[in-house]
Amino acid sequence: CGLSIFLLRDGTSPFSKRPRMKAKREHRVPLSKQALEMLEQARLLNPKSALVFPGQNGRSVLAGSSLTRALAATGSKSKVHGMRSTFRSWAEEAGMPDNAAEFSIAHVEGSNTKRAYQRSDLLDQRRDWVQAWADAIS
Repeated sequence: CGLSIFLLRDGTSPFSKRPRMKAKREHRVPLSKQALEMLEQARLLNPKSALVFPGQNGRSVLAGSSLTRALAATGSKSKVHGMRSTFRSWAEEAGMPDNAAEFSIAHVEGSNTKRAYQRSDLLDQRRDWVQAWADAIS
């Protein structure tokens, strides 16, 4: 389940998209200025690759377990899911609307009827919150 990065044509509204989520729906994630800078720097590490973060052979996508292994290699006891939990706790304390916070971590909420009528993923609203999160942790 790879992570694909797409930039909109105007370059001002970046988001990441994971094609195969558990809920079998697209999940768009606005990227902060810091994330975009990091992606630009990462791109320079493999300028000939079509991938920003290639796998070990340089031609395939990075394995889904790579972040888990990288954390373990540092001796950290942190877990990838703990990062999501940390963001969600911060979002609650910072006053982020509950539905935007849940969309941010790709949780599906509400009844089937409510979800059928809720077509927005609140991307514009979440963009400001993602930037605030990046500012808080950097």
